[in-house]
Amino acid sequence: MVKSMQVLIDGYNLLYFVEKTESLPVGLEPRRQWLVAHLNRYANAKNLNLLVVFDGQDRGRDRVGRVEIHYTAGKGSADAWIIQLCSENPQKYAVISDDREVKAGARRAGCSDLSCVDFWKRVGRPVEFTDDGIVYGRDDEGPIYKEISTKKKGNPRKLSKAERKRQNSLKKI
Repeated sequence: MVKSMQVLIDGYNLLYFVEKTESLPVGLEPRRQWLVAHLNRYANAKNLNLLVVFDGQDRGRDRVGRVEIHYTAGKGSADAWIIQLCSENPQKYAVISDDREVKAGARRAGCSDLSCVDFWKRVGRPVEFTDDGIVYGRDDEGPIYKEISTKKKGNPRKLSKAERKRQNSLKKI
């Protein structure tokens, strides 16, 4: 019997991303509660169990609906805790984080990973990138990614590298 994959979220990493796209309440605790409430709404809609890991606080564990919350006080950082959890349970988790170290640790353990942008799109909050790299929330329909030009750059008459190499080798003959 194959166990279903559980979603493991780097809490402050996702919260930092969401702060750029949403208007959040003032104060850290209200922001965490806002995030957990939105994650719970998503978890109920998708019939998922989410595990959110935050650094610090001596609160241990908490549960809000389908969202389990862990605080890593005294156990090291949330990043290290997530990597350790992935190592102990290979291929059990889908890790949500933008932290390169966390994503690399998850991949080494055989877990899948997803960026905060891609996950937040699934939660139902579309985002848009601008030229200055800032992420904004969008309420209207339209493309999420900026258009990519297919116009080629450089000399169109220049031969390919392989062809130039072949012709240079033929010059010696």
